[in-house]
Amino acid sequence: MFRISTRSILILALVMLAMLVLTFPEDAAAQCSMCKRALEASGKDRLITGFKWSIAFMVTPPLIITGMIGYIVMRTMRQQAADAGAAEGALTAQI
Repeated sequence: MFRISTRSILILALVMLAMLVLTFPEDAAAQCSMCKRALEASGKDRLITGFKWSIAFMVTPPLIITGMIGYIVMRTMRQQAADAGAAEGALTAQI
């Protein structure tokens, strides 16, 4: 059976995080360039800041949900591996 170590999962997560950070430049909070230009032209700093925060709030829930699903999958895989190891140990003890 295919086993994934905790270390490889951690390395993969760090690589994906680095790719995400390097892919999006500093100005990535303003996803819609036309909206950003319109807000900058208005000269209202509070409105621009609010727009950037709204983008951050819209991005956060999908990331949290994806992380939760990944955690559940990892926990299930570990539990199945532990159960399989316990079953093998019980069979060996019976022989």
